[in-house]
Amino acid sequence: MSKAPNEFDTTRYHEERRAKADAQIAMAEKKKAEDKAARTAAENAEIAGFQGLPKDGETREQLLARIRLMREQHPPEVKPEGYRSPGMLKTFNEEQEAGRAAVAKAEAEWEMYQAARLKAEAEAEKKSGEAGAGLAPQP
Repeated sequence: MSKAPNEFDTTRYHEERRAKADAQIAMAEKKKAEDKAARTAAENAEIAGFQGLPKDGETREQLLARIRLMREQHPPEVKPEGYRSPGMLKTFNEEQEAGRAAVAKAEAEWEMYQAARLKAEAEAEKKSGEAGAGLAPQP
C-alpha cells in the first residue's frame, strides 16, 4: 500500500516534531552552559580583584606579609578641587573664625559651670558634714 504525496503521515509528523523539540532543547542547554561559564568567569574575575584573599598554596606568613605591605602603602593625598574667588575665601575665613569663637565660648561656659558645680557640691558636703556631727547613728 503506497501513500499518495498529499496523504498525511502521522509517524513522520511526530518524528519531525520530536527532532525540532530535541534541537530546541539542545540549543537551550548550550545557551545555559555558555551563560554559566560567563557568570563563573565574571565571578572569578571579581574574586581575583579582592586584595585580602589568600591565593592557592599561600602560607599564613605570606598572607600576613602581603597584609603588612598593603598597610604600609597609603593612598595619595587628595587635594581639594574647585575655584574660590577672593570673596568666597573671605566669607569662608569669616565663617571659620565665627565657628572657632563659638567653640571657645562654649568651652568657657562649660568651665564656668563646672567650677560652679564643684563649688556647690563642696558647700553641700560641708553643710551635710556639719549637720551630722551631733547626731548618733541609727541602728
